[in-house]
Amino acid sequence: MRTFLSVVLAVAATATLAVSATAQVRQIPSTGCGNVYPTTTGSPAIGQGFGIIAGPCRTVAAQPVIFFGASVNTLTLPVPPACTSGCVMATRPLIVLQQSAFRALIPNDRSLIGVKFVAQTGCVEAIRPAFCITLHGGLAVQITA
Repeated sequence: MRTFLSVVLAVAATATLAVSATAQVRQIPSTGCGNVYPTTTGSPAIGQGFGIIAGPCRTVAAQPVIFFGASVNTLTLPVPPACTSGCVMATRPLIVLQQSAFRALIPNDRSLIGVKFVAQTGCVEAIRPAFCITLHGGLAVQITA
């Protein structure tokens, strides 16, 4: 399953090829519902493992989620589905995982160098009378050699 998701993510992101070869993971300002950002593990380089870890949820009953998209394309969410006003999605999600962490091996394929994608995490909060979502800030990631 992880290999499949790695390939899907790489294919989805190929539309945003860039020419820079420097390692990049940067926070996308003014995204999420506050100033919490996901953390990363490893390196976004070909042949290396790279992971995203969601920030903390507000309640124990919340379910963490991870969103992956091909480019920065912000969208301010209304209330609901956002728990609070001013929550900004950093990307239009292509992949949504209902888990708190994801790690995959980036294929050792030189054609992936320069590919960019966006990762953002959040929490689906179980707040009565319905559910709502809290977003963490987005990360712009660029695959390197």
